[in-house]
Amino acid sequence: MFAVLGTSRSATAVTSMVNSNTCEAEWEQVAALPQPADRLARWRSLAPQCAKSGLYEVRLAALQTVAGQYDDAEGTARAGLALDTPYNKELLSAIAAVALNRGHYADALKQYQALIGTYPDYFDGYCGTGAVMLIERKFSDAVHYLNEAAKRAQNPIIYRHLTIAYHQLGQHQQAVEAYDKAYRLNPGIVRDKDATHAAARALMFLGNYRAADGAINLLIQANPAAASDPEIQQSQQIIHQKLQQESQH
Repeated sequence: MFAVLGTSRSATAVTSMVNSNTCEAEWEQVAALPQPADRLARWRSLAPQCAKSGLYEVRLAALQTVAGQYDDAEGTARAGLALDTPYNKELLSAIAAVALNRGHYADALKQYQALIGTYPDYFDGYCGTGAVMLIERKFSDAVHYLNEAAKRAQNPIIYRHLTIAYHQLGQHQQAVEAYDKAYRLNPGIVRDKDATHAAARALMFLGNYRAADGAINLLIQANPAAASDPEIQQSQQIIHQKLQQESQH
C-alpha cells in the first residue's frame, strides 16, 4: 500500500513539472525568422513561458542540431525525456538526429531502428533509417524505408530524400514526382542544392531541358552560392547546349 502511495506522489510531482503550454503561436513566429541563429536565440528566450512541455525541448534540440551544438541538443532532448511527456518519440528521434549529424551513422541507424521497434507507426524511424541508407549509397534500401515513412506521414524531408535516391537509381520520373511532392509541402525546397539539382538532372534524363533549366534557375535565385558549384555549372552547360539545339530545329 505504501509503495503504491509513493508511486502516486512521484507521478504527481513529475506531472506538475510539465508545462501544458506548447507555445504554438510563438513557434510560428520563430519558424518564420530567416536566419537559423535568430530562430535559436528567439526560441531560447521563450524558455520561461514555453519550456518543460516536451515539444519545446523537441524544437530546441532541432535548432541546436542545425547550429552544430550537438552536446547541447542531446542534453536538451534527454531533459525533455525526463519530463515523460507525450513527445517521447520525437525526443528520441532528436537524439538520433544528433548522431546522424555528427556522422555517427552506425549509432544513428541503431537508434532509428529502435524507434521503429518501439513506435512502428511513427514515420521518423523509417525516414531516419532511409537517410542513413542514402548516405551509405544503399539507394534501394533508402527508397524502401522512405516509402514506409511516406505511408505514415507527409513530410517534405521524406520526399527530399526520395528525390535523390530515385535519381541515383536512374528512376528519373519517380525522382521528379518525389521532388514535386516535396515542393508542394515546402516550396523552400528550392534552396536545397542536392535535392533540386537531382530533380533537374532527372528532368534532363527525361529530355525536359526547359523544365530542368527552370529548376536550376530557381535554385540559384534562392541559393546564389549554388551557382559556383562545378557540377551545377556542368549541368547548366549541357542544358543550354540542348536548348540551343532544340531552337535550331
